[in-house]
Amino acid sequence: MALVKQVRGAFPGLETTEAITEHRATVLHFIAQSSAICAIDAEDITVTTYPKDAPDGQAARAFYKRLGLAEGKLTEAFGHPVQELIWKRQSAGQA
Repeated sequence: MALVKQVRGAFPGLETTEAITEHRATVLHFIAQSSAICAIDAEDITVTTYPKDAPDGQAARAFYKRLGLAEGKLTEAFGHPVQELIWKRQSAGQA
């Protein structure tokens, strides 16, 4: 969470200590549910980031795309537009 605090200015909705506390609880919840990006045996991984036209999201989008995540639906989080990026595990017969 120390890293999150250092870069929170680039993430809408994390401006306050209360928001950071809520974010921490959310991250811990997703880790416990094996649905965080660090999940090793997850079937699908979904993350949200800035939409394609937002300059602040270019680095994150490039990172996620390099990992093989595909664009999903446009939605909203913390009162700001975001886009889902989804990684689907290939089944044993797919290549």
